Amino acid sequence: SDLNILDVVTGGSGIVIVCGVNGGGIWITDGTIDCNSAANTYGIDIQSGAGCYFKDVDIRKAGLDGMIIRPNTGQNVLWMWFYNVSGDTSGGQGIYINPQGAGFVNSMTFHNCWGSTNGGNGVAIGNTGVIDGVEFVGLRCLDNNFDGLAILGGINVSVLGGMFSGNSKNSSGAIS
Repeated sequence: SDLNILDVVTGGSGIVIVCGVNGGGIWITDGTIDCNSAANTYGIDIQSGAGCYFKDVDIRKAGLDGMIIRPNTGQNVLWMWFYNVSGDTSGGQGIYINPQGAGFVNSMTFHNCWGSTNGGNGVAIGNTGVIDGVEFVGLRCLDNNFDGLAILGGINVSVLGGMFSGNSKNSSGAIS
């Protein structure tokens, strides 16, 4: 808790989580990760793990995505909770759920999270791997270059409440 991760180097990540198929139990609270727009960076890169909890984390200026959840074939990301996590002013997505190959994502809960002012989408669910069970409650996605929330794949995705405004900055009204 009480993290300040600043000036992530090119090609790096503020935090990388690789806990194996079911390892985890990590708590990250009250933090700021600022990649300072360095090329090819992620604020948080979750590649495998289970039972992790994130609260009050502000991720800014990642060169790629603010937070990416991307297990590869044979890896899982399971039972994760995100409260007041923001993916802001990144070059790609603010928050991106995008397993690689046959990677598996299951049971993600996002409460009062933020994906705004990004070069891509505010929040995006990719169409590769297996994504089953993603819940957004009170999601806010404002002023992104593309969609506020892009759901390209996955099953059992729920969106309850939230605010989506000012997106599709590059072509007004073309994207929600």
